[in-house]
Amino acid sequence: LTVLDIAAFFPNYDNRRYPIQPVGQLTREVYTDPLINFNPQLQSVAQLPTFNVMESSAIRNPHLFDILNNLTIFTDWFSVGRNFYWGGHRVISSLIGGGNITSPIYGREANQEPPRSFTFNGPVFRTLSNPTLRLLQQPWPAPPFNLRGVEGVEFSTPTNSFTYRGRGTVDSLTELPPEDN
Repeated sequence: LTVLDIAAFFPNYDNRRYPIQPVGQLTREVYTDPLINFNPQLQSVAQLPTFNVMESSAIRNPHLFDILNNLTIFTDWFSVGRNFYWGGHRVISSLIGGGNITSPIYGREANQEPPRSFTFNGPVFRTLSNPTLRLLQQPWPAPPFNLRGVEGVEFSTPTNSFTYRGRGTVDSLTELPPEDN
C-alpha cells in the first residue's frame, strides 16, 4: 500500500527537472499497442484474437522487480510490399541478486534477418521508435489492409545506445507521463 500512496502523492513527478538516482524497487510496466503479426492463412477477420486475448497473453502477473539484461528481436516481413518489421522478441531479465529469467518468445521467432541481440549494462531510459502503418493491397479478391508494426528502434542507456534496424522519431520521453498531464 505504501507504493500506491507514493504514486498517488507524486503523480506528476518530472524526472528532467528533478533527476534522482533510483535506489528502490518501485516499478511499473508500460503497455503500448500490441505488435501485430498478420497471419495470411486466416480466412476472415472473425478468426483474429480479441484484444482481451492478446492483452492477457502479453501482460505478466504481478511479480517482483526485475532488471532487463538482454533483448533479442526477431525480424519478420510481409511479402506484399516486402515490409520488414519487429516480428517477435525474447527477454532475459534478473531479480535483484538473483539469476537470469528467460521469457518465452512473444510474437514470432522469424528469421528474415539474423536475430539482433542487445545486452544492456544498465537501465533503458529512452527509446526512439519507428512505427509503421502501410496500406497494402493483397492479390485480388482480397481487400487491402493496414500493416502496423515497428520497423526500428533505438534504446538508450546511461552509457550507450543500441539500434535495431534504424532510429525513429517517436520519443518515449515525450510519449509517456508526465508530459501528457
